[in-house]
Amino acid sequence: MPLRLRLLAVLALLPLAAAAGDEPLRAIDYPTAVAAARDEERVLVLVFVDAKNPEARKLEATWRDGKVREWIGSKAVAIAVDAGAERALAEKFRVDRIPTIVFVDPQGLELDRARGYRDARAFLEDAESIAAGKDAIARTKEKLAREVGNPWLRLDHAHALLDQGKLSEGLARLLECWDRGAVADPSFEPVRTGALLDALVRLEDIFPATTDAILERIQALGQQMVAGGATEAQIGEFVLLATRFERPDLILQVHDLLAEKGEAGAALRRRLAPHLLDTLMEEGRFDEALVSLGDAEKDLETRIAKYAAERAAAALPAGAPDPARDSVAKFAYDAFEAALATKKLELAGKLADRVLAFDGRVETHAELVRRARRARATALAVALMRRGLDGPLSEDDKRLLRQSVVAFPRLK
Repeated sequence: MPLRLRLLAVLALLPLAAAAGDEPLRAIDYPTAVAAARDEERVLVLVFVDAKNPEARKLEATWRDGKVREWIGSKAVAIAVDAGAERALAEKFRVDRIPTIVFVDPQGLELDRARGYRDARAFLEDAESIAAGKDAIARTKEKLAREVGNPWLRLDHAHALLDQGKLSEGLARLLECWDRGAVADPSFEPVRTGALLDALVRLEDIFPATTDAILERIQALGQQMVAGGATEAQIGEFVLLATRFERPDLILQVHDLLAEKGEAGAALRRRLAPHLLDTLMEEGRFDEALVSLGDAEKDLETRIAKYAAERAAAALPAGAPDPARDSVAKFAYDAFEAALATKKLELAGKLADRVLAFDGRVETHAELVRRARRARATALAVALMRRGLDGPLSEDDKRLLRQSVVAFPRLK
């Protein structure tokens, strides 16, 4: 059954009035609300809030309005959702602004949403539009026609198009939000570089035209940088897009072209270099990789201190994955290998000592040995291997270390 007819059928079955004195927002969790909406054949209204947000607090006046209470009481199951505490649910419903009110049908399909504070009149206008059975594309298009420059409404319209498989039109609206959204409304910038960019990255997986559109923008920004006319915001946008869409080759291309641009080009190259570490390492450009790392020893200490502070504030369960720790270790591995490849053996030794003191697991020993072998620092690789086998590792870990470094059978 088409969405419009299905909604009309559902709403026709709704009770006509709420019980007097009922609170409009029920004190139940999301799974219970979903079940209640399905059993009672009502619209589910999710009000994403944050106690610290002033616009969210203003909604209390909306819920006190008699007509709003009547509409919710007769046609909806409404609950408040703490967006901070319920992060997974907020991500599921693409919440990018507080407050956000999401209307969902009994089958779990989104019908419409409203961002920001809605007074009683505006809320009822949204609610009655849903009751009229208009689909999301028609509703968002009507709203956008009344506020043509509103990037939030344009983003809603884009999602409505994408949800119904209109990928080309949806992409066009997303790109309009990217190109002009923050110009029309500066407060849209965090959404532009957050939720909007996430939507474009997801769309690329299923709609190749997204790649072409983004590459066009990355290349245009790169050309401006080489020509010397890029603003700070454009430089940041170039790096952001190239990084999120996994095109370090384009960053490297601009980085190399800037070599002919004097001191101004050199300054930009230094800014781009940290985003090229993996690429420079893969291409064997170790001198440049080491430069991109800056003061590697000092930076490693800073990263370790930051990690320690974060873990002191929020410890992980034993055995749980620890991507923050792994990120610190990877920085150390890269710096260690680059130092070896450029014959800075003293620096390499200090980095190895520090990362082993920070993370003495067998994985750290094995990775340092592997990196030393790859840099053809055989003597150091053997020394690191012996250090692991003679150190405090368990017998099981020592066996794993031997198995991971098959190039040294005499050490087994």
